[in-house]
Amino acid sequence: MIAGTGRPAFLTDRRVRSALLMMADAPIAARYFAEEIGDIDEALAATRSRDAKTALAGARAFFSRQTAAIGRQRCDLSWVWREQRVWSPSNCNRLLPAGYAGGYSAGLPRNAYSDPNPAAALSSASTVRQFYGSWTGPAYIIADKRSYSSAEMFAAVMQDNRIGKLVGDRTGGDGCGFMTEDAPIVLHHSRLRFRVPNCMRLRADGTNEEAGVMPDLPVLPTEAESDRARGERALRTIAGDAVLASQKPS
Repeated sequence: MIAGTGRPAFLTDRRVRSALLMMADAPIAARYFAEEIGDIDEALAATRSRDAKTALAGARAFFSRQTAAIGRQRCDLSWVWREQRVWSPSNCNRLLPAGYAGGYSAGLPRNAYSDPNPAAALSSASTVRQFYGSWTGPAYIIADKRSYSSAEMFAAVMQDNRIGKLVGDRTGGDGCGFMTEDAPIVLHHSRLRFRVPNCMRLRADGTNEEAGVMPDLPVLPTEAESDRARGERALRTIAGDAVLASQKPS
């Protein structure tokens, strides 16, 4: 997940907050929680910092509680086959809080701990913290409906943290997808195979990343337009926005 949570920090000197992560309330979540606990245990064994040990112990306790909570939710979700409803975190949804897209922490400052091991265990973005703030000037992200997965998460984090502006079209809407791999479900009679996403990422405004990331500066495709022509339109849009930004009083 470094692509989505770590690289935006290359482009700002401000602290970057990653997306809230939810896991499906199912046995598959235990595998993800176990991976997190394993990384935390390794960091606990390697660090001597009291502050780091305290933070790691808190993170370990959190993932242990979430593991114990698997399967305890009881509510009827059969309506999902018949209708659509606005998602709300306060309703029963058979999802478990799982920290953030980069781990237990939403994000750590560059010098959170002198030892890199606990920092990386708490937030995967910390593995590249030496590159934080490499660029602090204007940033633009070009994306469209073919932008999925980590590219889509990168665009959402950049936009939510107001690091840069998204140019182009709405992203594909892949959302979180899968935090752990699992065998596809095979229907008994038809033998059709399908996969059900096991996680959800929530943006700063509480919406699901699966809705796609809307551009700040739309450059929508037009009929019979080549990729080169559309790229030139995008560059002109960026240049125009940069001029306007330079004219605003600081």
